[in-house]
Amino acid sequence: MSLKIFPKKDTGWQVEKTGNDSAYAAGYGFINGKYMDAKEMAEFFIKSPCDNLSVFCDLVKSINGNFALIVSRGSNLFAAVDRVRSQPIFYCFKGGNLYIGDDVDSMKNAAGHVYVSPQAAEEYLMAGYVSGSNTLYDEINGFQAGECMGAKFGETGICLDVALKRYYLYYNTDKQHLPAAAMINDHDRVVKKAFERVAESAGGRKLIIPLSGGVDSRFVASMFKRIDYKNVLCISYGVAGNWETGISREAALRLGYEWLFIPYTRKKWRDISKSSEWRRFIYSFGNIVSIPNVNEWLAVSELKKNRAIPDDAIFVPGHTGDFISGGHIHYVFDENTDNITIDGLSEKMLKKHYALWPLMLKNPQIKKRAVCKLSESFKNFKLNSAQSIVDAYEYWEWQERQAKFIINSVRVYDFWGYEWRIPLWDSELMDFWGRITYALKVRKKLYLEYLEKTDSFGIFGNNLRRNKLYQKRALPGTLRNLVQYFRDTIAIYGMYGYFASTF
Repeated sequence: MSLKIFPKKDTGWQVEKTGNDSAYAAGYGFINGKYMDAKEMAEFFIKSPCDNLSVFCDLVKSINGNFALIVSRGSNLFAAVDRVRSQPIFYCFKGGNLYIGDDVDSMKNAAGHVYVSPQAAEEYLMAGYVSGSNTLYDEINGFQAGECMGAKFGETGICLDVALKRYYLYYNTDKQHLPAAAMINDHDRVVKKAFERVAESAGGRKLIIPLSGGVDSRFVASMFKRIDYKNVLCISYGVAGNWETGISREAALRLGYEWLFIPYTRKKWRDISKSSEWRRFIYSFGNIVSIPNVNEWLAVSELKKNRAIPDDAIFVPGHTGDFISGGHIHYVFDENTDNITIDGLSEKMLKKHYALWPLMLKNPQIKKRAVCKLSESFKNFKLNSAQSIVDAYEYWEWQERQAKFIINSVRVYDFWGYEWRIPLWDSELMDFWGRITYALKVRKKLYLEYLEKTDSFGIFGNNLRRNKLYQKRALPGTLRNLVQYFRDTIAIYGMYGYFASTF
């Protein structure tokens, strides 16, 4: 069979074999309410009677967790990623051969003559990630969030056909038209079950919560307190005295959890940037679709090297309550969404999401290609109401920025050998928020009302709403850059020096 599977050792793949059949699994999941780690999932799928893509997709759809699967059975191959692509898979179909896995370097070497796509590189520079199934390489594609694959091989082993199917989309037209007060209890029930699943999967191991000054990480910490999970360490990091540290420490104190601060300095970033570890991470863990998300790099590396946490500790970040609860709608919509058009949506999305190199959008051809790529994402949706346009925008951000850049930050934990959980992307919680109307999601209306009502530990209070935490300062460009360099809370710009001309 002309099939090559490339699992990356850092992402915890487990494999089970029976005769010529094999099943690879990474991550974890709840199947029929039962928790399974990667090894148990591989065992489950090697025994499952999946003989076509539809049956496989139906089974994958029932899993609540963060996982990736590759199953080779007879002349068939099936593969899938979870609803947020938290464990990415890439594939290359070339010359009758199918290369699949997340070890892209090995895949490139095996496939040979794989070239960078100029259009993908262009989007990567503007947005920080490549949209759709594209990657930085012309002949290598990536699974999108909530996607399955089925491949058929002929008698000579040549790959005859590859089919892709989305078993899940973050796009639900069946909305709950109820006031916020009526939804709060339902949300609380769903959230509690999500965190109980994390607790079950952790089995008493130490949970590490990166606790910032933001709402979501405090929410995560408070939920573990509510379900009485005791083995928790809250960490904060950044330059000494940064505005988030005090909020983090006070929240941990009120919850009765241990708290640890990891100081960042510009010198630490300069030193680490020269290491072989750093370069291996930067070049291998963006996974050819995203800029690596590195904010927690120093914190996790110091925790590891100082043996400050157990090897079996599990990180639980607050990804991504801010988005799923509607906190990003205001980036492209005013409070009155009725006056938005699809053309206006594209313009606002470019301004928000394609702004890393603003001068690139001044080139008409580059801007036209970016608009065409956005339009391609929306072609199957009926954009005939304010709600439908909001849903389409959240669908796009879910599968692009959230799945490819924000959630990709868990690669830091993979690199240092730690497990992780992202309970705010629990399947039941996603289903709940998918049914909420934009009227309850704009400015996180329902989410903030829920937190105010359930704040039994007093960890939100007056700084619950983000605009009360700090005030933006209107400064001219050069002065703004200078202030940003020296007041950056994680000091990462110090890696290069203020006057560095290249990265």
